[in-house]
Amino acid sequence: MYLEYFGLTQAPFSATPNTQFLLELSYSSMIFKELIMALNHPDGFVKVTGVAGVGKTTLRRKVLSALHSHRNRYVVIDIPYPRVDVTGFFAAIAHELQISETPGPQLRDNVIAELGNRIAAGKRVSIVIDEGQCIPDTTLDALLDLATQEHRDRKLVQVVIFAQTEFDETLNTHRQTKLMDRMTASHTLSPVAEADIPRYVTQRLHLSGYSGDPLFSPRALQVLCKASGGIPRLINLLAHKAMIAACAAGASTVDATHVTVAVADTAAAKQPPTKSGQGWLSKIRNAPI
Repeated sequence: MYLEYFGLTQAPFSATPNTQFLLELSYSSMIFKELIMALNHPDGFVKVTGVAGVGKTTLRRKVLSALHSHRNRYVVIDIPYPRVDVTGFFAAIAHELQISETPGPQLRDNVIAELGNRIAAGKRVSIVIDEGQCIPDTTLDALLDLATQEHRDRKLVQVVIFAQTEFDETLNTHRQTKLMDRMTASHTLSPVAEADIPRYVTQRLHLSGYSGDPLFSPRALQVLCKASGGIPRLINLLAHKAMIAACAAGASTVDATHVTVAVADTAAAKQPPTKSGQGWLSKIRNAPI
């Protein structure tokens, strides 16, 4: 592994989402603040969508961390895998509330009663769902029903759903128009802008213990920008593979050649053709120094 070779204390480009590495870009910071505001609003029901690998899970974990740091105010119900039927949905909530999960006609009523108890105790109940595009229609119906329930004129729950972009298509169907109408806010996570990718790479390296001269050359960063399309998961994968290539070659820096090796080894990072028959990778190689 290249950690010792480059003087690192941890892997800078791990595939596992880590809030420590969340780049504080203006748009993502704004979305985070608005999510927290929504969860403090009586009618908060928000969705955050984006393509695979754009950083939804990392943002979700940051939201969960913020809520867990105020346990005296929030009851947090985390549902990371929502591909469940209605019974499974209420059982997941019951599990988080630490009440009986036994399936049966009383499960829904028991969950609603316990949520009412938490509201009466001065708590806010936040349901945070990941992979929302996987929720079956009948379970979405149950979620909508739960989100409309009240206790003493207060909604029982506030909801944030993180999902891939196809979730929007689900909400636009006739069956789910009521759920769309219930949304109080909607956000779309965008890829990292090309101008921000060098900072993205540098920040992760520094947080991982690197303290030397710039590790990735300007051309290496150019290739990384073009090949990744700004998708954080792909940036991480390509940077990781490029550092392995540089380490194997005994190089002190990661240059465009090493990133090119990573691109060739990653199906999702194929270079697009141009009218001249040369891709953007060839143009970068042939550009004057």
